[in-house]
Amino acid sequence: MSYDISRLRFLIAEDNVAIATLFRSLLTGLGVKVIAVAPNGEAAKQRIIKFKPDIVITDFKMAPGSGIDLTRWLRRSPDSPDNEIAVIMTSAYSEAARVVEARDAGVNEFLFKPVTVLTLYQRIQSLIDSNHPFVRAATYVGPCRRRNKRADYAGPLRRASDLPAAAQSKADVEELSI
Repeated sequence: MSYDISRLRFLIAEDNVAIATLFRSLLTGLGVKVIAVAPNGEAAKQRIIKFKPDIVITDFKMAPGSGIDLTRWLRRSPDSPDNEIAVIMTSAYSEAARVVEARDAGVNEFLFKPVTVLTLYQRIQSLIDSNHPFVRAATYVGPCRRRNKRADYAGPLRRASDLPAAAQSKADVEELSI
């Protein structure tokens, strides 16, 4: 399915001018008309407050203020204008630990560099198609981190918190939790 994304507002938080220019060109090629750029995570915070983007594209590693710091601020700070703004994190490094750290910070999608117009559009399309509920908990704020349904799981509940108020014994909870 193809979407008209021309009316979405994008903020690119990227400290590499060439990469920021590339993202702007790719988005313009996809028909996006409103794009702002910030050179780092700290500047992006001020741009988010004033610009109110629909989607933030941020680099994992920037200074001052990394993409992780920016996402945590966006999700958890009382100064954030909207903690549900979609975030696409980018990185040239593909270690699983980086993806997990980004996910745990509240990132919606992760995009490895080098980026193409197709991979960027696929992440934007995934944001639009996503049915992941937004979670607000003591230790996490962001899109639901459960992405995969395990084929080998046959029970009705996936975690202890899925139990009804009349919770069963601790042994039963441990048996049900995955």
